[in-house]
Amino acid sequence: MKSLSVVVILVAALLVALSSCAPPATNVEEVRKALEEKNAAFVSAYGAKDVAAIMNDYAPNATLLPQNGPAATTREEIEGFYNRSFEVFKNLNTTITSVDASGDLAYAIGSYTGVLELPGATAQPDTGKFLAVWKRQADGQWLIVADIFNTNLPAPTSPPAPAAAK
Repeated sequence: MKSLSVVVILVAALLVALSSCAPPATNVEEVRKALEEKNAAFVSAYGAKDVAAIMNDYAPNATLLPQNGPAATTREEIEGFYNRSFEVFKNLNTTITSVDASGDLAYAIGSYTGVLELPGATAQPDTGKFLAVWKRQADGQWLIVADIFNTNLPAPTSPPAPAAAK
């Protein structure tokens, strides 16, 4: 009987130890609020062409995956992307439509609107979507570690190939 008591005590101790190892529950509404605030600051910084403020939301090892171009994997590449985008994309507005989080990782899915003003072309309204993956830092701040967006506009069509000579 004594050995059964020892086993029960050991199992109980093991269960207590294992339950204390589980990550704390993530309050998704708190995360949503934090990301909504970050999103509003991003839109404001973009409108002001303030690349330094935009970069405050990116982790040092972040990756930006813009459409029609290579991944930006350094801070300099991400800064360069935004500095170029200020010249051709105006009136940015974004809306977060979905947020989820677990532990120190979260993602936000959303949509954007703006006006594309390419040189030599008529200004064109644009809509699109984005996905940003955020990681909570040791100081509690959420920073983007992966960011991708793309337009809802149809891809440009290529002119028809010339007819083959006979």
